[in-house]
Amino acid sequence: MKIVLATPQLTLDQPAVNLLAILKACQEAHGAGADLVLFGEAALQGFEAMTFDYQHDIPLAVGLSSPEIACLCQTAKDLSLAIGVGLYLNIQGGIFSAYLVIDKEGQQLALYKRISSGWLEAKALTNADYRMGREAIIFELEGKTFTIMLCGDYWEDDLLPLWVELDDQVDAFIWPVHCDYSLEEWSSGERQAYADRTQIMFKPILFINNYVKDQGRAKGGAYVWLQGHTLAAQEAGQAGLLVWELT
Repeated sequence: MKIVLATPQLTLDQPAVNLLAILKACQEAHGAGADLVLFGEAALQGFEAMTFDYQHDIPLAVGLSSPEIACLCQTAKDLSLAIGVGLYLNIQGGIFSAYLVIDKEGQQLALYKRISSGWLEAKALTNADYRMGREAIIFELEGKTFTIMLCGDYWEDDLLPLWVELDDQVDAFIWPVHCDYSLEEWSSGERQAYADRTQIMFKPILFINNYVKDQGRAKGGAYVWLQGHTLAAQEAGQAGLLVWELT
């Protein structure tokens, strides 16, 4: 199964621009022969699209029947390419940081809602309009089984038993993030810290960070780590695609 970890150039808060970048990356992934293309956390709207002013945010949080998701579903079907993308999702008026996987037929295959609170500002933690998921999910694609961890979900020590329990049930972990480390910080220690975090798992972990051109913002980086070792890498510092085969 050929998987592409995609780090196209995104913005922090312009969904229309980001959607075009995602669609272009899907075309490039298709050209690379991918079965599945994966994007980072909140890639659709941009990580800072949420201001935590509900009246501002709710129009930006898309529903599962939104034109944006319909466009992604049609693209998946047209290209026969499964797509995984991070987004802010509106479910019955509640806003979630979520990750949606669409299969090659253009059908919504899996929806994961982040279960850690690190994406929320302090003022939103007690606001019932901003919500978190409560459970992990497992989904199957092309005969392979996956689970999803959104950014801080894999950094919270109290959540580790959940992922450890799933380790023998999946073929790979998908770990989309938005990390605003400078290139110096990333290369001098943070990259190794993230790799080290994968040491306790016996299955590959697919790490996808967003790329934002603005100075001091996320600078991409896509990696496949297995027990702390790097199996494949698209180093931080440029937008691009990492192609990797899951056998």
